[in-house]
Amino acid sequence: MKCLLLCLILMSGIVHSTGTQEFAVLNVGAVRSGGYAFIDISPDQSVSDCTRKNQLRWELVTDTDKAILSLAIAAQTTGKKMLISLLDGDCLGDAARPNVVYLLGQ
Repeated sequence: MKCLLLCLILMSGIVHSTGTQEFAVLNVGAVRSGGYAFIDISPDQSVSDCTRKNQLRWELVTDTDKAILSLAIAAQTTGKKMLISLLDGDCLGDAARPNVVYLLGQ
């Protein structure tokens, strides 16, 4: 029984992996009809299994969602990079959603 539980725990970790990558923000935008924002990133993300690798998307519902948009605009206008944590399987359409976002100082 212990072995079965251990196997299930290890397998669930494989299915939903988390990773953090550093990105340059190429473009920032919002889709009014869809109610979401997006950023085009470089390099392509390699954490999430979402189909589109060069863009991140998230809904604009909460203040935190809007704060992510502000950080993305700041990164794009200043040329600074962002450190973004992604969860495998957390997609909006065909692009990954950012989970934790940092605006890097250098």
